[in-house]
Amino acid sequence: MENDSSISHSKRRPVSVAALWLLPIGILLVEAALRLMPGGFLVRTLQLRMHEIVTLPAPKLQIMGDSVTEGIIAGNLAKALNLPVDQVGNYCLPGTSPMFAYFTLRRELAAGRVPGRILFAPHPANLEEPMVDRFMGRFATTTESLELLRHGVTLPVWLFGEACRDSVAMRNREEFRLAVTQGDFGFFTTLHKPAVSVLNSRIPVVQPLPGQPLAVNPADFPAQLSTPFSVDRVNAAYIDAFCDLAAAHGIRVTWVTVPVIDLYKERAMAAGGEAAYQAYLDGLVARHPNVSLLHRQLEVYPDTCFFDPWHLNHYGEDRFTAEVAAALKAAP
Repeated sequence: MENDSSISHSKRRPVSVAALWLLPIGILLVEAALRLMPGGFLVRTLQLRMHEIVTLPAPKLQIMGDSVTEGIIAGNLAKALNLPVDQVGNYCLPGTSPMFAYFTLRRELAAGRVPGRILFAPHPANLEEPMVDRFMGRFATTTESLELLRHGVTLPVWLFGEACRDSVAMRNREEFRLAVTQGDFGFFTTLHKPAVSVLNSRIPVVQPLPGQPLAVNPADFPAQLSTPFSVDRVNAAYIDAFCDLAAAHGIRVTWVTVPVIDLYKERAMAAGGEAAYQAYLDGLVARHPNVSLLHRQLEVYPDTCFFDPWHLNHYGEDRFTAEVAAALKAAP
């Protein structure tokens, strides 16, 4: 019986070894196939905008932040301030955190482009998530990725980011998960969608009408807009570095708080969240003489100004841009 068992075991072993070899081969084949897929819309937009930022003449007034920051329409702002349209540039990077701004400005300065003044307008909810995996997988150079370890990024987080950098499947894991688990193929429908240039924001929006009231289901409200406000230490470190880098080149940084939807303020800014946000801004100004606050209050816009819980529609963008223009005119 022992001999029969030994023979049976030896017969099964090659099958197990073959399976172990097939797994990495299968993974490599899937990765090779995915690399033939066009880059995602956000990745291509990041690449296009970074190319423009380091090649276009630096504007007198440069707007920076995330996709919500697109709510400041450069063309409308230029007109309101009586500036040539090419002197106001909205250089926001969609799908990013405040950490990205430091590296964007550093690349811009290295290319010899020095903006006169920066309006920095990240959505408050994005201060709590540095998006290290997205930064490493979709944006950073090798040198920039290695620098993260010196600024508070832990080794496990960095290794996960490196996996996203090396693997297409890991880089787009959320999009693939939605396709497999929920049948949401939205990511794949945008693979051939043209990337959005920074020049698009120079096109004025002319007196848009209010949108339909946004149907917000509290049960499906985005988790990141529901968690209590905080500032991640990695984001905080890079915002400070961003302000220091601007100061070293004589650039003023003006902080602008974007409008928010009522449910975000109710959930994330209750129980001391708004006070914590204002205290963070006070500390930022105290640490950096080149930083000022133009629009610091969390202003709640009506639902007719939004097309989703994050982003303003054209009506909201027009309204907010006019507010920013008026504040700039009134500022010293």
